[in-house]
Amino acid sequence: MQLRINLELQLNTVTLSGSSSTSGVDFAWTGPGIVSGVNTASAIAMLLYVYTHR
Repeated sequence: MQLRINLELQLNTVTLSGSSSTSGVDFAWTGPGIVSGVNTASAIAMLLYVYTHR
């Protein structure tokens, strides 16, 4: 499985983008400050935190 994570900074938030070469993958972002998209391929979070994608 290949997993890619991209970060895009916009003012005081960051867009967390994940992808997988395997179909049917469930996305689950963890970490403080996530404001939307917790169980999607792309989440939006407040800056200045540590985020993990599993």
